[in-house]
Amino acid sequence: MAYKVDPRKNWAAVERRIAVEADPLIRANLACIARHAQAEAAADFPALMATVSKQAAYTSFTGAGAEAN
Repeated sequence: MAYKVDPRKNWAAVERRIAVEADPLIRANLACIARHAQAEAAADFPALMATVSKQAAYTSFTGAGAEAN
């Protein structure tokens, strides 16, 4: 399968940005994005969810009567 964004290495650009970013808050946010992408690519659900806000709300649109998950 040809990907426009390869999910197996999409964190590489984020890591390049971390290497040159001086602001510690931005670096921390970028590091969280990189961990999220790596966990997603590895199908590591616990690690993935560790990068998401505890107040996050997800909605699944599966047709009529879809409810928030």
